[in-house]
Amino acid sequence: MIGIIPAAGKGTRAYPYTKKITKGMLKIHQKPLLLNTILIMRDKMGIDEIYIVIGHMSHTIKDYFGDGKDFGVKITYLVNKHLSRGLAYSVLQAKKYVDDYCCVILSDEFYLDTNHDELVATDNREAIVTCMVKEGSREKDIRKNYSVTLSGDRIVELVEKPKHPPNDILGSGTWIMQKKFFDYIENEFHKNPESSGNLIGIIDKANKAGETVRAFKLKGDYININNKDDINQANNLARMKIIKQSKVSLVMLIENNDTVASSIISGYIAENKLFELILVASNPPNQIKTLINSLNFLNVQMIITPPSIKRYGEQLIYGLKKATGDIIVITTNDQSFLP
Repeated sequence: MIGIIPAAGKGTRAYPYTKKITKGMLKIHQKPLLLNTILIMRDKMGIDEIYIVIGHMSHTIKDYFGDGKDFGVKITYLVNKHLSRGLAYSVLQAKKYVDDYCCVILSDEFYLDTNHDELVATDNREAIVTCMVKEGSREKDIRKNYSVTLSGDRIVELVEKPKHPPNDILGSGTWIMQKKFFDYIENEFHKNPESSGNLIGIIDKANKAGETVRAFKLKGDYININNKDDINQANNLARMKIIKQSKVSLVMLIENNDTVASSIISGYIAENKLFELILVASNPPNQIKTLINSLNFLNVQMIITPPSIKRYGEQLIYGLKKATGDIIVITTNDQSFLP
């Protein structure tokens, strides 16, 4: 199975972020959206032959990805010379390269921890198109994408950018398409060469013509990138994933009140989110020493600062140098920051 990534559009809704680059090259946590899509195809779907349909600012894509060799795939570029004909026309450019069926994923969508591997492992051959859909979606998100009405796993209606979505099911920009479906796209432009290329409308026409169009439930996080809020939301999701996977070091400066310190230390350890705990003190209270010995937490250090280090900041720096985690949290036992 080949992969097709339409990336020809101007990305006007994401302006001014797309003033100098195409929307697929917008970065989410330092990584272009297009790269995320390519990695999904490569790693989750086993696709190593990818066709990227380019148009507006195509050099920003070609300069970054080249022939795909550095990314473990073979990339072929196809050009949409009629951008006004829209998404469907971009997809149509790859028709002659599709032997049986293909996967199409839009270039301007962000997926995180999704089940694309399950999609490709499912037998989708009896459906002319299989659409990945997300249940439990917000109405405002569905209005930006398309809605689907289901009967079991079969789609009975698709509506692009509905004013009043019929349910909480959002259609995403991932599809498995049979080669036969490309005839429906071609037909659309034979009838009207200047059609706006409404891909969802064409899928719905095939559906109403008696073809089988199925839904596959998308798991994980999905955002259609259109504006600043979408970019911020996607970056936040990516950061949160990294934070959850990171080793957290807590550096705590112990001052005077050993009872309060003992309570705070026990609270942090109970959260079970620490990789290591570093306690810094010039003269650690006995109660703290006793607590450390009783803790069921192996990675804890009691750092005693030398007499020459007396200032608050210097003591913290002394403790920070001992921390080995990816993320370092600094606190004191004055209850300013509680677990």
